[in-house]
Amino acid sequence: MSRKSSPMFALTTLAILLLAGAPAWAGQATKTFNATASVAAKCVMSNIANLDFGSYDPVVTNASAALPGNTSFTLTCTKNASPSISLSVGNGNFGGNLAAKRAMNNGTASAGNYLSYDLFLPTGVGAPASVSATASLWGDGTSGTTTFAPSVPSVAAQTITIFGDVVGGQDVPVGAYTDSVTATVNF
Repeated sequence: MSRKSSPMFALTTLAILLLAGAPAWAGQATKTFNATASVAAKCVMSNIANLDFGSYDPVVTNASAALPGNTSFTLTCTKNASPSISLSVGNGNFGGNLAAKRAMNNGTASAGNYLSYDLFLPTGVGAPASVSATASLWGDGTSGTTTFAPSVPSVAAQTITIFGDVVGGQDVPVGAYTDSVTATVNF
């Protein structure tokens, strides 16, 4: 045996001796466990813009025709969540001009200072170019309104469009008209 192979022989011998001295297992026991987690429904609304109808012309353009407008927001929910989106109707302006209509006010809380409008459910989810307004009034389930319940096939963000019309033929004074609407998603 050469001098170079002597250390290798010594290491091999030591390994064999160590293995021979290792305890022999008398048996074996196993136990299975489960990994668990839960996923709760969650929805988030974002990027909601004001609904700006623009200029209402009660003399010519809107003497008999409504003034349409729309806005949209982004809805992101857990897959298969069941969201229900409502738009508030319970403010002091509701029915201020025309019965059963939303109304914008010009800052003077007296008769004749309200501009009536409606908000409508969309035919589905998507930007205004891909969906249209239905005849159903969008609200909170009161005053002849209903809520919107889109399906959620994935966690991907969806565009929800709110359509509206300022009712044509209203005899209102000059001014800037506003109303506040709260969008709420229950899930």
